[in-house]
Amino acid sequence: MEYILTPLSVITDKQITYIKSTTAAYPKIYGDKLPDGAKYIDTIILNFKDGTIVWDDTINNNGQLMNDPTNTAQKVRVEGNPEEPNIKKGLESKGDPGGYDIRDVGGRIRMYQDNKGHYQFIDGRTKSKLMDNNDHKSMPVDLYDIEKDKNGDINLSVVRAMGSHFNQKPYARGIVRKEDIQKIILDDFVDGYFKLKDPKDDDNYEENHAKIMAEAKYLGGASYYKSTYQKIAAFVINLLQDNLASKTGVRLQYNEAKAIAKMKQMGIYQNNFKDNGIWYFPCSASTISASFTNAAEKATALENAFHDKNDDSVTSFRELRVVFHTGQISSSDFMASAKKCIDDARRKWADMIREISCAFFHNTDKSSKVVLFGCLPFDQSAGYDINKIVLFTKPNKDNPELSLIGPHKEPIYFNQIDMKKSLDADLNIAA
Repeated sequence: MEYILTPLSVITDKQITYIKSTTAAYPKIYGDKLPDGAKYIDTIILNFKDGTIVWDDTINNNGQLMNDPTNTAQKVRVEGNPEEPNIKKGLESKGDPGGYDIRDVGGRIRMYQDNKGHYQFIDGRTKSKLMDNNDHKSMPVDLYDIEKDKNGDINLSVVRAMGSHFNQKPYARGIVRKEDIQKIILDDFVDGYFKLKDPKDDDNYEENHAKIMAEAKYLGGASYYKSTYQKIAAFVINLLQDNLASKTGVRLQYNEAKAIAKMKQMGIYQNNFKDNGIWYFPCSASTISASFTNAAEKATALENAFHDKNDDSVTSFRELRVVFHTGQISSSDFMASAKKCIDDARRKWADMIREISCAFFHNTDKSSKVVLFGCLPFDQSAGYDINKIVLFTKPNKDNPELSLIGPHKEPIYFNQIDMKKSLDADLNIAA
């Protein structure tokens, strides 16, 4: 029997029977050690052209890439699959021109059916996409039954737990990261699956910390030390407290996960809205060299995808708008530190562009598709709307919708604003 499935393979009943015969040896994948609410049903064959397979969980505002009207496809990892290069290498090295080894139990593809009959990924989306790109016609899929919640909908908490479960040691393709665990717990909290004592009550901190830590250990297994799970619990509690504080106008501070979550919450800033070619990229103002490089890489990836006829994920690309966040502020003077962090980052960014232009391009036109757009709000009490980005430029009066490239050249720095306020106050006193 052939254990390697190549693009030319026709999957046989004998191969499916083999896969099923291995299930008894893996109770954490197929048996009674699965997360509560999940049950292995069967192993089936799905064709890649089957219109009921949900490939992504994001729907373009222009209606493109809308594979799943339910928009419930599960995505455990915060930033995709870090093991993608290794999975790709594994597929390419098994057979000619590369194949899927059905003996690799940890690397199998697992799905469930939602209420509309669509096949949603629990684990193995990256591998499936790579197989599809390599012209495989079909794939073996382990199918699971997921319990429904009180409203009759698929319990996404169970799906998220399974995604984490399958990415634990020792049989995982990639270990779930602490940021992923944080996201799962927060998503479960927002969806009402994970309950805590009122986070506004300081007396409940220790109780909530213990409960979140237990959930983090359940999701991460033996992947991390106790101290990591303690940090995850503290992060989740602090974020929940920040969200509560934001409703009363108290300060906000960010790391990468918080910044991404905030941008998602601020739904008015949407990538490629109505196919306008404008994309957003939140990054840290405290590590400007890395942010500068990451923004350039992001813009390059968007440009390449836009011009790739075989890639329909980017239908238009005109501009990448960089949005700074403050990072964690340790100073007791939060406002002054946040403003200085953002202003310093903008000056360093401008310096880097000037130095690169001088060294490599002999001071030629420095126009770019990467532009500094603004920063995430960090204190409503100072007059900032916590649901809007603090812009670095004044609006273009003639055309408010115009791209930031070129016509927008009126930088606003916090120290300039504060200086003007100080001067105005002095003039009023003198008057």
